[in-house]
Amino acid sequence: MYDTVARIDSPTAANGEFPFQPEAVLPVQFHHARRGTASVEGIKSLMCAILIDAVRCFQTNLEARQPARQQQFREAHFWIFSDVGYGPFCFKEVCSALELDPHSVRRWLLCWQRRKRAGEKPPTIRRSSIGISRFFTITGQRIAK
Repeated sequence: MYDTVARIDSPTAANGEFPFQPEAVLPVQFHHARRGTASVEGIKSLMCAILIDAVRCFQTNLEARQPARQQQFREAHFWIFSDVGYGPFCFKEVCSALELDPHSVRRWLLCWQRRKRAGEKPPTIRRSSIGISRFFTITGQRIAK
């Protein structure tokens, strides 16, 4: 009877095969390196949405005349250009999480503002129907680290 039973501490049975063959492999077993990324992806998507909203508020309300829109511009301007912010959703932390250089984003916005005030029609952030990751689509240009 000992010949037909595999030893538990033996990696292979007497016939050379592994004694406990699984019937199926679960996705969590196969994709073990991806554990925990779902929550990170959600936070990065939120950070991306926050940054896009701030840039769009900056761009669309630059020359606003209504007090509410002027307030939106001031808030976006303060969030983007202030180094006072703390916490995971301050401008620098959001840029860092999205692998963007905050100084490059600020420089691009200041250049955009100068061009807009000079009468040009500079490219603006537009809504995208697909998910945006690691860059912003700016009418044919990309801002990335």
